[in-house]
Amino acid sequence: MKPTPKDIEAAGIQAGEKHSGNSEVRSEFAERAGRVLAERLECRAEQGARGSEAAASRGAASGAAIGSEMPDAAAEAGVCALCGRQVAAEECVRPDEYRSPQRELLLRWIAMEMQGFDGAARCHRQCLQEAERRMQGAQLRRENGVLFFVDLSLGRTPILPTPMRMNADLRFTGRGVTIAFIDSGFYPHTDLTHPSHRLLAIYDAVRGREVRSIERMAANDPPVEAWHGTMAAATAAGSGMASGGEYHGIACESRLVLVKAMTRRYRIRTPQVLRALEWVRENRERFDIRVVNMSLGVDETTDSMHHPVIALVEELSAMGVVMVAASGNNPANPIKPPGAAPSAITVGGYNDHNSTEWMRREVWHSSYGNTPGHVRKPELLAPAIWVAAPILPRTAVKREADALFRLAGSGDAELMALIPPLAGATAVAKELRAASDPLAARGIVLARIAAEKMITADYKHVDGTSFAAPIVSSVVAQMLEARPDLTPEQVKRILCATAMPIANVPQEVQGYGVADAAAAVRMVLSLPGAGGLEPGMQRVSE
Repeated sequence: MKPTPKDIEAAGIQAGEKHSGNSEVRSEFAERAGRVLAERLECRAEQGARGSEAAASRGAASGAAIGSEMPDAAAEAGVCALCGRQVAAEECVRPDEYRSPQRELLLRWIAMEMQGFDGAARCHRQCLQEAERRMQGAQLRRENGVLFFVDLSLGRTPILPTPMRMNADLRFTGRGVTIAFIDSGFYPHTDLTHPSHRLLAIYDAVRGREVRSIERMAANDPPVEAWHGTMAAATAAGSGMASGGEYHGIACESRLVLVKAMTRRYRIRTPQVLRALEWVRENRERFDIRVVNMSLGVDETTDSMHHPVIALVEELSAMGVVMVAASGNNPANPIKPPGAAPSAITVGGYNDHNSTEWMRREVWHSSYGNTPGHVRKPELLAPAIWVAAPILPRTAVKREADALFRLAGSGDAELMALIPPLAGATAVAKELRAASDPLAARGIVLARIAAEKMITADYKHVDGTSFAAPIVSSVVAQMLEARPDLTPEQVKRILCATAMPIANVPQEVQGYGVADAAAAVRMVLSLPGAGGLEPGMQRVSE
């Protein structure tokens, strides 16, 4: 028996989900997230300053350089603000004049470590150097053999996995559900093909043909247009294979169909998007496509329901396909097709500052407004920044990431010895070759890693509603795994009913608020006919 709109409304009231509920789920999730964060902080202490014994010993030796409070005598002339000892003129340096590629971060880090620290006070140069060594140690973490970069401007942990940030029910992984991604282009990355090959087809809507051999495509270097689409698909459904499973998507067991729509001139235009949607319509039953993710927008805006892209989105939705689209990243610009389609679930973004704390959420600069049919968009928000996505192999970015993390994870002597053979793979080769000591060289490496948003040698963090949309698509896959008979309208109703609005943000900007993955699945399971349903039961035929 299919649930009716009244069933969905009743389920929301019963579960207390609409806008203010989910206390049990949130409490359980908060406890789990707290345990993970505590384990990571404990891991940092165990791993030492740079994930090596040598770095740990240096960090321990420099521990006295920074105390929990600024020495009382630090304000006096000639006294070091860090250690409280007298400073000779030749040893004196002001922190805001200290030369380091990470000076601003160092000053913020010391201020967090010390109460009342004055960035203009005098310090021993050696004390500042020891403080920088400690900070560099805190910027790296080795877990299960993988070296992670920690952005200290966010906190003391690496980028958190999306399922944790989304409060996802890990029992449901999108198994048995096919998601089609219409995007710039794609590459069969390991996260999409291993440990099981879930990639059913790749279609080129620019040339109008399917890719004959995915294996041959994987043997070639990825083209530029493959970056955006591959990252979007992995955000929703990647296995996290290259991170030992750490950065897997919520729908990590879903089946995938990839549709390229970017032209050779790197444009997304209506004819290609139209051809992509037409191909999905023609092959919907062949691949059992239940969800379409569209992290793109055509060039033109429209007020007409007769725009061909909008008309096709509406047609596919009527056929039972859940259509999810990104809203865009500029509040000054109107939402374009396909996000402007009334039946699409249009997703804006929010910034959680890489945290599970609800109070840290703030709205991202997403596009919003009325669309054809006088429908207000977006309906939902999802993380639009600090989202982990894979770096494509055999690219200049990957070669640089490999070199940077090899340098960052090395001891001092090895670091200096590795600069000649590895510096050329980086964009900071000149600076590295001119570095006079390991402290300066490591600072150059870490500053470059931060600038390129790298998390590990295989992942970086990305931003934009293009990555918020696939996160919602992955939640939709969870819902359809639990109840394959849900209609697109019911999926949208449940997601909106369980969303949580961000305080003091107008509804026209955020729609119903932040999508809550666990609450949406809970409501699905509470609907009539879902009693006793467990993951893996009543799935779409495989």
